[in-house]
Amino acid sequence: MFYSNFCVAKVLMIGLLLVAQWSAAQDTKSDEETAVKLSPVKVEDGVAKISAENTAVEFVGAHVGDDPMPRLGGFREFSGHLKLNANGTAIEEIKVEFQIGSIWTEFDDLTSHLMNADFFEAEKFPTASFQSTSVKAGEEVGTVVVAGNLTMHGETKEISFSASPNVTAEGVTLSGKFNLDRTHFGMTKMTNGVEPVVSIRVNVGTPTKPRESAPSRRRGKQSSQSTTSLPGYVHVRLSLPEMF
Repeated sequence: MFYSNFCVAKVLMIGLLLVAQWSAAQDTKSDEETAVKLSPVKVEDGVAKISAENTAVEFVGAHVGDDPMPRLGGFREFSGHLKLNANGTAIEEIKVEFQIGSIWTEFDDLTSHLMNADFFEAEKFPTASFQSTSVKAGEEVGTVVVAGNLTMHGETKEISFSASPNVTAEGVTLSGKFNLDRTHFGMTKMTNGVEPVVSIRVNVGTPTKPRESAPSRRRGKQSSQSTTSLPGYVHVRLSLPEMF
């Protein structure tokens, strides 16, 4: 009897290890498949101008209830710059302004909803902006910590996030991903239906490419497919940390 139980336990342990190894392999594959190739943005007089033509700023939110699948969105219109230091070797300033009316999502109804008083109140607050106050070397090699003031929905808060820049003779690129709690900017409505924290991804060096419509499998009620079907973002939906 003891031997039989021991064998069963051993089989279960092996099975769990195999599942864990498979999951790790899938995560690695997902990251590789969703890696974005960045093309350097030209620097002139120490400044790289950014817009939707060479930069993508995207966000992902999720419903709380019957359909928790992540919703992808972004901005079609924004402008700003990355300013380099005197030696032209590193970024020392980041500034950008977004047109709230240019928000896109995978669902027309959602896009319209984000414009009204439940969220951005686009007519009252037509723009959002970010102005860095410091760009310092991060703990990991090749990263920086960007700190600055984000103004959105009539509220200005200091935020910080990690990013990976690359400055060469051809130009500059930057990628970063972080979490943002909309309730810190006065967007306190609909928290019982929409997660308050969203994931933000910034890629300087690739043009904005709005996803006009969602695949049919993601419409309607919750499908049997896991929420991990949106690679590169879903891991931030669980135990999301505070930014401030």
